[in-house]
Amino acid sequence: MTMKKILITGGSGLVGGHLVQLARAKWDVFATFYRHPFSFSGVHAVSMDLTRPDDVHRVVEKITPDVIIHCGALSDLDLCEKEPELCYRINAEATGILAELSSDMDCRLIYTSTDMVFDGQKGFYSESDKTRPINLYGKAKQDGEERIKDSCPQYVIARVALVYGRPVIRGNSFSEKILNRIQNGKTVFLFEDQYRSPILVANLAQALLELVELPFVGTLHLGGKDRVDRYTFGLKLAELKQIPTSLIVPSRMQDVETAAPRPLDVSFDISKTQHLLKTKLLGYHEGLYQI
Repeated sequence: MTMKKILITGGSGLVGGHLVQLARAKWDVFATFYRHPFSFSGVHAVSMDLTRPDDVHRVVEKITPDVIIHCGALSDLDLCEKEPELCYRINAEATGILAELSSDMDCRLIYTSTDMVFDGQKGFYSESDKTRPINLYGKAKQDGEERIKDSCPQYVIARVALVYGRPVIRGNSFSEKILNRIQNGKTVFLFEDQYRSPILVANLAQALLELVELPFVGTLHLGGKDRVDRYTFGLKLAELKQIPTSLIVPSRMQDVETAAPRPLDVSFDISKTQHLLKTKLLGYHEGLYQI
């Protein structure tokens, strides 16, 4: 029996790598990379440049996938602020092209959006809350969401919270950045006044692949079940890894100058997602034990 084809953009990244690893059991997997070629047993690694519409067309039209999971993005908040044209080309325009191609091919499209589409004034955001991004990354991802809703009948917009956990291929999660700095004897400054709903990358990949096979169309929030600030998260990570917490220092967003504004509280209400999925979304206490 011929397996259906799934195309994972950003396949060499943190989330994409975990998707690639899990999807091989049931799918004929095609995964894209840009600057970082990779080899993974049972996976077709494909070069694709999201800044070039012709390249996106070339890859998708050649593969003719049954499903696309679009993880490829420019997600560095400050770089997006400094390179707005590049930010929009990758995060909005390429997403629109994939939406149109998905519609033409009767292909299901799962799009990983972000908690940064909210302004952070409320917290505990549900899918029905109005989006008000305050940085260019969030605005471009919001634009991508609208392009998908306008063009693609079979879509899921999966807004993803702060991701932690170990990479399979490559990629650098929030937890890995903390551990790398501490292991190199460097101080880690973590915001004690910004709240997120961090999600374990393996847990996220499992949820995304479950969504592939469901008939659901619409928007869902994929985050862990806990609302937590970065500093508290870092202390718990250090405690579980049995490393000194002396290098973890609390900071406040108003005291740190960054190119991109950061929202204060973009924690998620995940009740809709948990009602729909069999995959249990873990709190950070549970998730940290798995890395």
